[in-house]
Amino acid sequence: MSMTTDIPEAAPVWETGIELPGIVPLLAPARRTLAVLAALQAPAPVPEIAAHADLPSAVTLRHLQHLARLGLAAPDKADSTRYQAGPGRCPVRPALLSARGRTAVLAWRLESAGQAARLLGAEVLPNGEQIPPDPDRPPHLPAGRTEALAWFTGEREALASDVESAYELGEDHLAWRLALLVLGLTCFTGPWHGWRGIHQCGLAAARRGQHRPAQAMLEELAGKLELTSGNRAAALEHQQRALTIRATGGDVLGVLRSLNAIGLIFLRERAWREAAEVFDWALEMAGNLGDEQFETFALLNLGAVHAAEGEHARAAAELESAIARLRAAGRDPYIANALQDLALAWYGAGDLERAAHCAEQGVEAAVSAGIPMFLPGPLIESARIQARRGHLRVALALLYEAHGIYAEIGDEARTARTLAEIEATARTAASSDLSESADPAAAQASE
Repeated sequence: MSMTTDIPEAAPVWETGIELPGIVPLLAPARRTLAVLAALQAPAPVPEIAAHADLPSAVTLRHLQHLARLGLAAPDKADSTRYQAGPGRCPVRPALLSARGRTAVLAWRLESAGQAARLLGAEVLPNGEQIPPDPDRPPHLPAGRTEALAWFTGEREALASDVESAYELGEDHLAWRLALLVLGLTCFTGPWHGWRGIHQCGLAAARRGQHRPAQAMLEELAGKLELTSGNRAAALEHQQRALTIRATGGDVLGVLRSLNAIGLIFLRERAWREAAEVFDWALEMAGNLGDEQFETFALLNLGAVHAAEGEHARAAAELESAIARLRAAGRDPYIANALQDLALAWYGAGDLERAAHCAEQGVEAAVSAGIPMFLPGPLIESARIQARRGHLRVALALLYEAHGIYAEIGDEARTARTLAEIEATARTAASSDLSESADPAAAQASE
């Protein structure tokens, strides 16, 4: 009798008489599919069932639909793309889910995470590596960024378990790749409770596999997430480890990445002089290497530093150049950040009209990108402009919106900073209300 290739030869898979009275006889691949369903403890997506049954997804789906018509399988009520065994006695013995089948499932999960990362622009695999598609079991992710974020948020607990499973199976190349993709996607959603465990497991796999570029990238991503969590010292420690690994390995492009990441720590902490020094160095290095992407990021970050330092004309020139480069490269989400900084530059120069226009464009760009973490910055700049114009209630509404997003994505430092700005704006609004109530003529004029 035919057996799945991922089940040990000595293990009996099906009972001798598999057809129960009243059951239509099933072909071997359908029996294989049913045996896998019987072994799984919960509804599973079609490609996962296919991987365990050693079948293409399309073939498995056809058999699942046939089994469902016979009452031997059933689509999940909450998600029709998942199937489970039907109620009642199963006419086959449950399959023995082997390491080979689990590895095939992990490879499919890796490809799904890789597609989500591509949609969001999370380029985190070493040397620009892409996950090769498996034509037999393609991922079934939606095509948009918003949908990819929603998919990841729903799947991240399962992906964390996948990283651990890959490590336990000795599939180090799967473990650290999955860890990199999960951490890279987490940078777009904000930290969650499981990310540090994923970092540690991925790092252990990369060390066991002696893959130094993966170790460095895992440290870089951990540093970014610690920075978002408000842990500056831990963030700097991770980035310094990444820099050391890259420098000792002669990874010049990796060193450039590390410089950019370290500069962001100084930028977030408003250490303008240190940030400017690092980004100047990164800009020169990127130019010498011909790396247009990191040259653009260095220019963008220098513009942010100069806008904060009051060098408004210089900042505007740098930021406008960076925006043009981002548009040409199709890096749309980052345009929202650049427009936010450009709004700050024009605001500092006293050109409220240009500042307001840039801030509005930044909000539109963030909404269009479909990634919530890019939205608070332009909202805050819009709020400051509205407050400057005397529209304090509008400013407060915008600040509350930004505060809610920062809180949701776990950016504790900026959540606290935005709350302080809300409180200051609220005090100004209350003081303005008192002044108007004390001066009826002024109140009437404001109406």
